[in-house]
Amino acid sequence: MTGEAGESAREAPEQFGLFYVDLTRTDFAPGAASLLPEEAARRERAVPIERRGNVTVVAMSAPADDLALEALRTVTGGDVFPVLAPPGQVATAISRLYGDV
Repeated sequence: MTGEAGESAREAPEQFGLFYVDLTRTDFAPGAASLLPEEAARRERAVPIERRGNVTVVAMSAPADDLALEALRTVTGGDVFPVLAPPGQVATAISRLYGDV
């Protein structure tokens, strides 16, 4: 039963059209930090993972936050594809990409 709770936590977002990402096991694209200004990453609690064409893939703990997504679209100049990640992992990844504040 130990593994079941973790599995269902990762499967539940997919039922709502969201994808879950474990940032401790995610390979960020080279130069990922340049995809999103540090100020926006910290303000919106979003971690840039990669860019695919005109779409920036970002991990967020609140990927359904329409205001945050609109702000991210504005600063990236393109579409944003949000994926769900735990808040602690998002904070750690932001510190890893941009440095500690």
